[in-house]
Amino acid sequence: MRINSTNSPQFKKTYIFQVPKSSLQKPNDLDYCLDVFAGSIKDAGKSQQKTAKAFIFVENPGYNHARRVLNFYPEYSNCSIHWLNQNAKTDIEGPFDENSVSFMVFTDEEYDKAVKTFNKNTNLKYYINMLIDSFKQKKKKENPILNQLAKEARYSERLNEKALDIIGDSPALLVKTNDLKDLTQKIKLTIFA
Repeated sequence: MRINSTNSPQFKKTYIFQVPKSSLQKPNDLDYCLDVFAGSIKDAGKSQQKTAKAFIFVENPGYNHARRVLNFYPEYSNCSIHWLNQNAKTDIEGPFDENSVSFMVFTDEEYDKAVKTFNKNTNLKYYINMLIDSFKQKKKKENPILNQLAKEARYSERLNEKALDIIGDSPALLVKTNDLKDLTQKIKLTIFA
């Protein structure tokens, strides 16, 4: 994926917003980070009396999914995406910047594509197939959790491929912020202008 930094945002694009980890109380908690960021978008919209069409992932769709899967199994919750890539022989992108939490935000037309691509029905079909596969795996004496993690890692790769399809040839626009107060202003300038 190509990423361009911007000081004068163009609109109706995919954005990567980066917030320093030090400005978040729980930078390793995906749900917390997503809630804080979504709240900033909502607050910026209220000040403009507008509503944002924004589809948001922490880092990227594949990382978001893989991190949630690792957190689901307590014995693997401290494992890194790098560890998962090595063991599942996958190539899931990790964080954009180790010192920041990044948010991939699809807006406008790309939002519409993201809703169609990442909707619950698409994921439901996938999870039904995964469930069938896991029943088959239980007959084997191999570690069923590691088999499940490997399948989920491959699915994470596919999620990132779908995100790249949505973005197409246009680069995602990188918007760096210094802290959470600065974040709301940058969102206002970027998404609601």
